[in-house]
Amino acid sequence: MRRNKLLAAQDETRKANDLLQVLKHEERLKEIEQEKKIEAFAARKQEIAEMRRMREDLKFKERQDARQKIIDAQVERLRALKNREDEIINKQIKEAEIKAEENERIKREKRAQLVVRDFFFEIEHIL
Repeated sequence: MRRNKLLAAQDETRKANDLLQVLKHEERLKEIEQEKKIEAFAARKQEIAEMRRMREDLKFKERQDARQKIIDAQVERLRALKNREDEIINKQIKEAEIKAEENERIKREKRAQLVVRDFFFEIEHIL
């Protein structure tokens, strides 16, 4: 009877150990499943963060592009304004040169007339 009790106790211990191993295996499977869920959540969170970063980068680039277009347009307007001012200044310079040449021509003609008049005046006095 003791032997039967001892065998029964050993059998129960073996069954308990088997059950314990099954429970440990199930617990490990649950832990693995939980880790997979955590990794999936972390991957999804990382993916969302990356998409957010890409969207922010895109918005930043769009703002930079818009800003650069405004800068380029302003540079072009200033360049056109400077070109117009340069054209006006060059035109005024040419007009001033033409006027100066005209004044010089008039002075030369007057000097020539004076020389001719003086020449004729001297001739008249000589004669």
